[in-house]
Amino acid sequence: MEDIVVQGLCKSFDGTAVLQNFSARFAAGRTTCLMGRSGCGKTTLLNILMGLLPADSGTVTGVPARLAAVFQEDRLLESFSAASNLAFVRPRASAALIGEHLAEVGLADAARQPVRELSGGMRRRVAIARAVLAAGELLILDEPFKGLDETTRRAVADYLRRYTDGATVILVTHDEDEVALMGGALIRMEAPSA
Repeated sequence: MEDIVVQGLCKSFDGTAVLQNFSARFAAGRTTCLMGRSGCGKTTLLNILMGLLPADSGTVTGVPARLAAVFQEDRLLESFSAASNLAFVRPRASAALIGEHLAEVGLADAARQPVRELSGGMRRRVAIARAVLAAGELLILDEPFKGLDETTRRAVADYLRRYTDGATVILVTHDEDEVALMGGALIRMEAPSA
């Protein structure tokens, strides 16, 4: 596994620069938190790293082929149960392993419920557990703690630290407390100057 290196990345939408000559290094096997105001390009950067959006210029190297993500929207399979959402990304996972991950995020009792019946915070935890179970060498988390109360946030951060040990984790947040919870490096992003 190698570091992910971003050099001179530029991206504009309709003539407005979102990323302008952005460079960073994400250490392999470590957590890096990205912080910055809304509109400074954090989610755009994640989308470029995942190959969902092309950069206008610049280079990205070291992104592994096997990665998983938690997006700002949950992107769950609505009619599937919480357990089936996890099984979908790792079909050979045992029921015990899926149950373990759901229990770790406080959802053991909701394993058989369709996700459309779950609260926003519960859905968020299903999405996190699903991404952790699916993750290979890279886990991308775009505001993973959104909608979680303080106690749940701490429990989920503990789960993430334990179950992603050795993986590269890139986490977007607006909250200094979440950076402290997750540890790792911090990169502050600024919006390009007009």
